Amino acid sequence: MQRHNVLSSQKFYHFRFELKTLLARYEGLVEFIQGTPLKDSDLDRVSANVASAFFLIADQHAQDPEAEDATQILRTLAVHRHCGPPLRIIVELLKPERRTNAIWDDATSGIEIICFESIRFKLLSRRQGLPLSKPEKGNWLRQYYHGLKQGVFPVLLPPCFYEEELLFEEAAEIIYEKMGVILFGLDIVSKVPLGREVVLFPKGRVIRQRDVGMVIAKNLKIAENVSKFAKSKTTFSNPMRRSACTSCLNQSHLSDQDVLDLVKSKRFNLAQDANVGNTVSTTSAYDLIRERKSSDLTRGFLDSVNNLQSRFTSFLSPTASNAATAPGEIFAQRESMNTTSLEQAIDVAMSWPPCDKQHIPVPPILERRADKILAHLQKLTLSLVKLSEPHILLCIQGPWPSNLFYFISHSRTLLPSSTPIVILHPFQPTAAEWGCVGMFEGVYFIRGSPIYELDLVRAGVLQAVKVVILTSCAQAEGNQMSAAIAEFQDEAGAVPTSSAYTQDVHNIVIAATVERLLRPAEQRIIVELQQETTFQYLRPKLYIDRRQFCADMYRRNRVGVFQFAPPYIEGKAFCPQTLAFLTYTTFFNRNCLSVVDQLISGGKVLSPDEDDTEDEGLRVLDQIVLPTEFEGQTYGTLFVEILRKDGLLALGLYRKSHGSPVPYVFTNPRPHEQLDSNDLVYVLR
Repeated sequence: MQRHNVLSSQKFYHFRFELKTLLARYEGLVEFIQGTPLKDSDLDRVSANVASAFFLIADQHAQDPEAEDATQILRTLAVHRHCGPPLRIIVELLKPERRTNAIWDDATSGIEIICFESIRFKLLSRRQGLPLSKPEKGNWLRQYYHGLKQGVFPVLLPPCFYEEELLFEEAAEIIYEKMGVILFGLDIVSKVPLGREVVLFPKGRVIRQRDVGMVIAKNLKIAENVSKFAKSKTTFSNPMRRSACTSCLNQSHLSDQDVLDLVKSKRFNLAQDANVGNTVSTTSAYDLIRERKSSDLTRGFLDSVNNLQSRFTSFLSPTASNAATAPGEIFAQRESMNTTSLEQAIDVAMSWPPCDKQHIPVPPILERRADKILAHLQKLTLSLVKLSEPHILLCIQGPWPSNLFYFISHSRTLLPSSTPIVILHPFQPTAAEWGCVGMFEGVYFIRGSPIYELDLVRAGVLQAVKVVILTSCAQAEGNQMSAAIAEFQDEAGAVPTSSAYTQDVHNIVIAATVERLLRPAEQRIIVELQQETTFQYLRPKLYIDRRQFCADMYRRNRVGVFQFAPPYIEGKAFCPQTLAFLTYTTFFNRNCLSVVDQLISGGKVLSPDEDDTEDEGLRVLDQIVLPTEFEGQTYGTLFVEILRKDGLLALGLYRKSHGSPVPYVFTNPRPHEQLDSNDLVYVLR
């Protein structure tokens, strides 16, 4: 039997029109079988035990996310019990905190948990502070499309890299100059139980035999060329070629061995320049190095569990605690917590605001401290915003987002802690809702509707440095619809729900109102919409002819035209549904979510000589101003020089010119691309 993937989703319980269209388009490749993963008979019908992977997709429009996650957990355990650990089970959850459920402790082998809500809000929080300039002439569409086709691929590094003991920076330089591929990280053997982990830009690390490279390339065929480097032993002894400059490495007259020897000959300069401090100017108003975070999604939550356990270890019975721990040490542990009894320790752990603000408060804390939370809300509720400094304005017209904690938490690591955040919402939040965001300093609430200009002015829209217009998944509005509409939707299987379109219309109106008040808005607005097709109704309303691009891109997914909507290109519009692509990319690359999370939140920094993580510092995706000495030069020259002299790995450009009506991202430019004075550079530092 041919290996296959099994996709389980309650979304297709009714035979909807979209599913019929999907089956017709992929006839012979996709089959629909109605059933449930909770029954062994249905799992046998889809031959689950011989599948390559089993995907359990959550219902994003579920009225009760808690119940949906509970069902997903049960489905996962049922499939895991039926098929055993060899089967990869990729399960989607709606609540990020459910990834640390104790039920996973005995069934972690073969189970991969994904959740997009935390990534969604972290992405929104990072879309802040990109300046705008007037457009100039140039073929910007070609550059944008080139960057759009880039992908992340794991590759086997050639044996000569570890045989010659190349540093990571030397390997990255060779790969980019010879193939136009960016080596930005390594999949290395780690000391954690999972066995392997991805580390971004491990500066100073010597390439080892079991390291797997993580590269950015146009397609898999180009990425595979990395593994073929220096397979031929043909060399050229011309001394003029050996003395060529670094920027000439990509010329065809140099063999792979010549390139390898040339980079090795410059190793002393690389080691010497590695200690030179960065002299480039950054555009970021934040510094992620201030706060240490785990690079692994699940491990970050497990750290919170371990921290909670450490608070009570000194109160364990002698038989359960470590016998080697002296009574004096136990007393010192209690004194450091300012507690002398288990009751006091529990009271400290259930305090609000919590001492540890990196993790969302659990419901028992919010319920127990409800009176204190509501009193805090009353204190920070404003009738008119009169703050001493510019603030971020969050506009929410629909239901209160259940995972707003991740936006506030990540914003506090990006922006100065004194930057206020004002939330404008028609209804007063509950204790459970405010308890997850009011725990941070400088968060205020103002009651009103962002649809109306007067309420926006009351909320300080004129003084706001950024206006973020959020949407909410339709699950919270399900109980607001009439029974007749709900029954009609069940029978017709209409997706998306009418409430999703209603929220999109509201957010489009809010965006237009804000732009009227802030004219010119100058990229101070971020709009979140539930449907990609509604991007075209945001300003600027420009149409880009699809015929300018490769037709293959729309053969499978014609909805992909949203990627060429100017509001999406400039980063003004965002749709949470677009994160669904991470589901299938996880099948091909297990580290996909880890890479995305590290690029957003920062990754660990390894010491040059060992795999242990340094105590301070994070590997950060940043944006720098193009140094003046590189104006008019090629991108390849910039890539090599800032890698050697400044210890920065360039990933792409943020261009505000070349004829584009809006700024755009140019990922992995070709080495010969000429740089402009208005360019900003994305780097790993």
